[in-house]
Amino acid sequence: PAVQGVAVRQAVAMCIDRESICEKVYAGNREPEYAFYPSISWASNQEDVAPGFDTATAEQVLIDAGYTKDADGYYVTLPFDCFEGSGLPDVAKLLQADCAKAGINLEINVMEYNAWNDKVVIQQNFVMEMQGGFQGPDPAALASRVGTNGSMNQSSYSNAQVDALFAEAAQIGDQDQRAELYKQAQI
Repeated sequence: PAVQGVAVRQAVAMCIDRESICEKVYAGNREPEYAFYPSISWASNQEDVAPGFDTATAEQVLIDAGYTKDADGYYVTLPFDCFEGSGLPDVAKLLQADCAKAGINLEINVMEYNAWNDKVVIQQNFVMEMQGGFQGPDPAALASRVGTNGSMNQSSYSNAQVDALFAEAAQIGDQDQRAELYKQAQI
């Protein structure tokens, strides 16, 4: 229930300072990404990008949605699970600090990978989680993360239109035609 309202998800998305993460956690060795597919992918839709970093607007989104602060000064408190490695705990700390500026309390729970896998993937017992990984060289692999029956779709996201776009793209050999379908799926 804590993340069913779109305002909370939008506010958290606005608290992701991608540039700071790339600089502070990855020493500038990674470029910030704002789309579903990385910009190096021929399927990346760089026109419909994630919201920019703006904690003041994130807080306003929560206020406009009717959230009020609790005694600790937060509009919402969210458990946030991630696993060790790949810089994820450090990313979580940066996100936690930025979310706090918007009145969102992230309670970070860093786990060893197998414990995280059991809790998040197998038991589906989480509110918010962070994972790493690359979709692979072919963008069809993203269906495993957001396709209705995707093996890595921990959020249980289900959208018949997105599923249809992935299915259609998987049957086409022409890269430009496939790219157009993947770009539509990202909107």
